[in-house]
Amino acid sequence: TSEGMVSFVNEPASQVFSMTPQELIGRKLRDIFPPEIFEQQWNNLQKVFEAGEPRYEESISRFPQGDVWQGTWLTPLRDSSGRIVAILGDSRDITERKQAEEKLRQSEARYRSLFEQTHDGVFIMDLEGNHISTNQRAADMLGYTLDEIQKLSVRETSAEITKSENLLKRLAAGEHIPPYERLFRKKNGEVFPAEINVELVRDANGNFLHILSVMRDITERKLAEEKLRESELRYRGLFNVMDEGMAMNEAVLDENGDVVDYIILSVNPAFEKHTIYKTEQVIGRRATDVYQ
Repeated sequence: TSEGMVSFVNEPASQVFSMTPQELIGRKLRDIFPPEIFEQQWNNLQKVFEAGEPRYEESISRFPQGDVWQGTWLTPLRDSSGRIVAILGDSRDITERKQAEEKLRQSEARYRSLFEQTHDGVFIMDLEGNHISTNQRAADMLGYTLDEIQKLSVRETSAEITKSENLLKRLAAGEHIPPYERLFRKKNGEVFPAEINVELVRDANGNFLHILSVMRDITERKLAEEKLRESELRYRGLFNVMDEGMAMNEAVLDENGDVVDYIILSVNPAFEKHTIYKTEQVIGRRATDVYQ
């Protein structure tokens, strides 16, 4: 009623309050609910009286048996003259739903944190390679703003378009794609190498959701590999033209980590001139078997 008096209650509602219907009928809401919950419920009742329309509210109530989330429809009841004489409250226990929503919210928060803070570029795409969403790192790697890159597709970012389109077809056919390398083109036209991990994401029923692609810029790694290759070529050239016989060996260690022998990996042409061995006779042998 307008006085907040309980005039009717069913059995499920009485169980929530651990009171019989007879004990609840005739009591005021302020005598049933804790003060903070009463204020919320009373404000909701007042809004229904003022608007004269049904209202849905979700709230948490702390009872002796534990916290309970309730979804409540408040419906005004009128007499023959149209005056509101009571409000019918239909409450449902929505605790399980709210707990599931909270778990989902926490999961999405963790995913969003990983999505935004990872050092790698992350792309979420459809089967045509159109960007559905990307993180800021992906935009930075390619020299675009976040708004710009999310309007593009792999066709504007890949420097090897044919390979990228073929890979999309393989993904759509259900093929697992191991990590691979691809050249990408920045907004300014500069091309750089990247390592890609890509996966076709499906829901619990196996329906396609999106393609998840994680890009790692490997420019520095490629430069280091090239420098190493050049160094090895220089060393190999020097190794081959030296007049002294030279052998490249690998150490053999015992259980204590001490060197007990060497395995001959390669020898230079001068080695044959200064020894009785041919190259094929010593490769893979222990040094102690050769140098004795």
